[in-house]
Amino acid sequence: MPPSRLRFREIAFLCLSLVLPLQLSLAQTSERVHQVPIELRPADSETRALLDAARADSDAGNFEAALSKLKTALELTQSRGFVGDRAITEEAVAIGYFAMGNLDQAFKYYQSSWEDAVASSNLVLQADALVALAMLPQSQGKLQAASDLLTKAQKVPHHCWLKCK
Repeated sequence: MPPSRLRFREIAFLCLSLVLPLQLSLAQTSERVHQVPIELRPADSETRALLDAARADSDAGNFEAALSKLKTALELTQSRGFVGDRAITEEAVAIGYFAMGNLDQAFKYYQSSWEDAVASSNLVLQADALVALAMLPQSQGKLQAASDLLTKAQKVPHHCWLKCK
């Protein structure tokens, strides 16, 4: 075989060995994968299924159906008295209202979520809700109030570290 032909095969093999794995990895990651921390997943399987279905509706652009499922999940957690799951679901409802542009309702549900996160000792959700709560005062130009909430959210991991010790 002539050297130029051998060189061409080597280059072609090298290109394929570099491009093919890249294309395979892109094909596998083209689907949206939601990785939700355990602290933000409801313990109750029915509530979790409703939140997952709402997320699928939201991904498909059907925000009203997603919000309806979230409200159903919230009613379920309230009827069963699961404070931790209620906190997580309230935050999901708040996100739904925020996505639809209803900031007042979003703020109300973020506030409830934070209160229930405190009651259930869910430190991750507490910090998450406080950061979200800071957006309303910030959007109204109340920067000091927003800064205070963000400072409070930063202290939550410190409290977690102290409790773990």
